[in-house]
Amino acid sequence: SLRDNLHNDSSGEQFLELIRLTVLQVTLLHSPPKKTSASHKNRRARDKNITKRKRRTLNARISAIKANNPSSPHLAKLQNDVNLLTYEIKELIESDLEAREDTAVRKIKANP
Repeated sequence: SLRDNLHNDSSGEQFLELIRLTVLQVTLLHSPPKKTSASHKNRRARDKNITKRKRRTLNARISAIKANNPSSPHLAKLQNDVNLLTYEIKELIESDLEAREDTAVRKIKANP
């Protein structure tokens, strides 16, 4: 039986495994399911964060190149890429603000 197995367990591993399984079972029965973090972020916020990450990476590359080789021909292209990403971030922020404003106006019109 289970009691005999637990008494014969000299290292306590079976007892610990039994406690772990019991806690797991109780937790699964009495806790709400975990939601994925991706479901909370909308597509615009995710795109904006990706673009900001790309810009940070390019700025780090520019700083490294300026420190090691300030006359590198790649600096102009990298700086142009950073400027394009900055413009894209600005556009994403503006579209997000416009969408929020549209949502607020629709809610006000629906419930004056």
